Amino acid sequence: MAHISYMKNVVLLSTHIVNDFVIQKYRKLYLDLDKKKYDIILLLNMDDGCEWKVPGDIVCFTTNCDSINDLEYEPIEETLLPGSCHFPVLRFFIDNPSYRFYWFIEYDVEYTGNWLTLMKDCDVTLIDYDFLSCYVERFDEKKNKYWPWWYRNNNVGVTQKNCIKGFNPICRYSNDALSHTDSYQKKGYSAHSEVLITTCLYHGGFKIGDFGGTGEFVPKGYERKYYIPDLFGFENGTMRYRPIYTIEEIEQTGLQDKLFHPIKQ
Repeated sequence: MAHISYMKNVVLLSTHIVNDFVIQKYRKLYLDLDKKKYDIILLLNMDDGCEWKVPGDIVCFTTNCDSINDLEYEPIEETLLPGSCHFPVLRFFIDNPSYRFYWFIEYDVEYTGNWLTLMKDCDVTLIDYDFLSCYVERFDEKKNKYWPWWYRNNNVGVTQKNCIKGFNPICRYSNDALSHTDSYQKKGYSAHSEVLITTCLYHGGFKIGDFGGTGEFVPKGYERKYYIPDLFGFENGTMRYRPIYTIEEIEQTGLQDKLFHPIKQ
């Protein structure tokens, strides 16, 4: 892959609402991270006719239906959910192509530590990875075969058995990875983002990794490092689709430097 010499990274806190909970999330990222190395942006995905008041200390990048449609991708539905929540990241990348790494964090992700611990570690030690996420797994792993998005609206240009998925409420893209994903989608390929991103990058020759799981894509020393995949049993770890966590439940685990999802207030 082409070497990117850009020195700065960006953190995109993705949300469709602006409230005290989201504002506090942004400000914690801002306080934790080194501003010489990271820009922190609120990635605000606006519904038509919706307006939010954003405090003056928050740097905001707004997407809407028109700016997403201008990408000319083929979504699996006519909305960002399900399956197209990476479109705003690509919109930001196309308009701001000068960062080395692009972190994407949904507003309902919690981290029980200083964000710099996770990001500096990944951005230094795992600098050669083009995509980092959670639960990066192949289709042919037995536990995954009944996951419905392997089968729905799946047009990724490879056979189903060669597909790979990730769980992406928090993930990191390299500059090259986003450029490749943009080109790939402009060719008309389409699928749920959790299948499309990892599959297109892996088969495009990019290096993909998992910063806390237990499978083949986890770098040495990162097993269960930043999330625990089975804290409460099979497919019910600190990073999960449902049920929703409360702050109290997270605090009761006593876990430090771990990612949790989803948490909502």
